[in-house]
Amino acid sequence: MIRSSKVQNYSLFWKKFITEGSQEALSLIYFNHFDLLFNFGLKYTSDRQTIEDSIQNIFSYFLKNRKSLGPVNNIPGYLLTCFRRQLFIELKKQKKLFLIENFPEDHFNFYNSPEQDLIDHEEDNQLRTVVNQCISNLTVKQQEIIYLRFECELSYEDIAKILEITVESCYKLVYRSINAIRIEAEKILCKKGRTNIRFDIDQK
Repeated sequence: MIRSSKVQNYSLFWKKFITEGSQEALSLIYFNHFDLLFNFGLKYTSDRQTIEDSIQNIFSYFLKNRKSLGPVNNIPGYLLTCFRRQLFIELKKQKKLFLIENFPEDHFNFYNSPEQDLIDHEEDNQLRTVVNQCISNLTVKQQEIIYLRFECELSYEDIAKILEITVESCYKLVYRSINAIRIEAEKILCKKGRTNIRFDIDQK
């Protein structure tokens, strides 16, 4: 997972790439963000080849259009935005062949990758199961925004750009999603007689 402390360093690599044409700098960005992009792609499709092709395509675009690219402050957010757009293009091409409806915009599987934990690793298995169950009951958009916020650790501004919504709408959607998880989890735990368990998801 890309940590916020590394964001500035990657921005410097990006600057070196667009100003000096350093392929080494771009390679560092590529290899350090590949897993982030790949796991995000798995949320929409199990076609690993299409995911890899989409990642390759955006970096090929960067190489071909380097001189027209500008500075980027948050590389993970920028790459996810570019990748999501490219992946949708590739999947829509397949839609013409396979006649898949409402895809990929209406398809997001929170658990389609190894990155499944939203709660702290010290919580017990029962609580994990309950929270996972609650997440699976969220809408497609809610699952997507929860993943971007807590798994990818993106800012509200970056998420808003990726999902093409306002920052205010992003705040509201995250709050409502977390609240829905908490309310549902408390109901389930209460029925199970587990009233002594509390869980918290950082909303900052």
